[in-house]
Parts: sequence; C-alpha cells; structure tokens
Amino acid sequence: DHHAFTLPSVAEFRTLDRVSVLERWRSATAENMVSAGSADLDLGRRVSFHGVPMRTHSLLVVRTFEIWTHSEDISRAIGHPVHVPDASQLYLMSNFAIGALPLGMALAGTSRVGRTARVVLTGPGGGTWSQTLEYGGSVAPEPDVVLIADVVDFCRVAAQRITSEALNCTIFGDRSLAEDLLIGVAMFAA
Repeated sequence: DHHAFTLPSVAEFRTLDRVSVLERWRSATAENMVSAGSADLDLGRRVSFHGVPMRTHSLLVVRTFEIWTHSEDISRAIGHPVHVPDASQLYLMSNFAIGALPLGMALAGTSRVGRTARVVLTGPGGGTWSQTLEYGGSVAPEPDVVLIADVVDFCRVAAQRITSEALNCTIFGDRSLAEDLLIGVAMFAA
C-alpha cells in the first residue's frame, strides 16, 4: 500500500518549513546519487521495494520512472512546461514497462496464455519489442497484436497519467489483446 507507506513521511514533512524540506530533500538526493554511482553497487543484487522483490538495477529504473512522473505532476500543477526525459531514460523506462507486461497482466487478471505482442514505440528512446503476454511464457514467432505509439505517451499510460483510451496509437490484430496489454502496463503505477 504505497499510500499507507508514505503517510508517516507526509505527516513529518507537514511540520517542517519549506527551507527545511528542501534541505532534507537535497541531502537525501545527494546520498542516493553517491550510492547509485558507487563502484561497489551490485546492480544484480535482489532488494525489496514496497514488498516487491527486484534487482537493484530495476529499482533504479522504477525510481527514474517515478521521479519523471512526479516532476510532470508538479510542473502541471504550477503551470510550468513538462520535462521530457532524454532518449536513454525513455528507453530504460519503456523497456522496463514492456518487460513487466506479463506480470502486470497477470496481476490485472488479463494474462493471455500463448499470446505475443509486438510493441513499437516511436520517437527518441523508443524501439521495437516482441513480448509474451503470459507470465513465464515464451515469445511466439508472429505477434497476435501490434501496437504502435509514441514512447512518451506509452510511458504516461504506464504511469497512469493518461488513460489507455486517450493513447493515440495504431493497433493491428487483436484489439482486445491491445486493450488488456495497456491495462497490464499500468498495473505498477500508484
């Protein structure tokens, strides 16, 4: 429960003045940057994040996704232009989101046994993926559905910042499979 997990921090930070919050944020950010940049960091080490086991590398990508998403939230709230991540960050986030599709679809109850999707994400940081839509499944030689969309907007669907219905995309093949895929990709966002 992401919300319950963060409530103690929210309560604590409400009592602090703006300068103190900013100082603590900068200090925590500096500590994280030192840790993430350490030559001793084992990117393959298993860690738990909100009770979900993952490798350190995956956790760093998840945090990249979260920071970008909340940065956009704040920019929109205060009327500033939103920041689009660079191509390497977008690729990391989209690659992670697509790789997590089978698990997301299983959690959503939309898993599709023996089915494969080809996802084509356009723009800097995009790419083409063939992905099984069954947790533990294998990729079939030919996809059952092809979904083509802008990489930034696909990541916004994954972050639950736009709905799958609002995603401007082209679908070839099984439309209901594409709809289930888009439900699955957004399963990890809070």
